[in-house]
Amino acid sequence: MKKWTCVNCKKTFMVPNDAKPRCGCVTQSRGLGDTVAKITKRFGVQPCGKCKERQAKLNDLVPYKRQDKTGL
Repeated sequence: MKKWTCVNCKKTFMVPNDAKPRCGCVTQSRGLGDTVAKITKRFGVQPCGKCKERQAKLNDLVPYKRQDKTGL
């Protein structure tokens, strides 16, 4: 076993030496832009600079967040 730290969320995990470590934070979409990026990548479309800008803008416009019930 070896210690592995996710570069995105900084969580640390113990993983087998021969395993390719993955964290769930990488696969979770932050918004609509991430979802569109995953779909287009699946169809073989390579993202360009403008694609990254559109992805960020869509994530800002339609974020995937849980609503906090304390703010009601």
